[in-house]
Amino acid sequence: MPKPLYGHEVVAVSWNRAVSTDRECEANRPHKIIENKEEKTCTLIDVAISADRNVVQKKKECGKEVKIKEFCTEIQRMWNMKCLYR
Repeated sequence: MPKPLYGHEVVAVSWNRAVSTDRECEANRPHKIIENKEEKTCTLIDVAISADRNVVQKKKECGKEVKIKEFCTEIQRMWNMKCLYR
């Protein structure tokens, strides 16, 4: 089992880790968070695998995208970094 955080002077990668925010966010546990301290950017990666025939799953993906954007806004405000969502 890998450690939930890999740190370096320039880049830090974490996975399977909840992030505390000032405001309550439902999607505060993306699959991977990549922080580039030099460029002041943070990339959130959330993986979802769905079948094309599964319409309900598509609705869930859209709902999760809205929630992760809220979380991204909180990250930008708290960490003073530009946040990207993939």
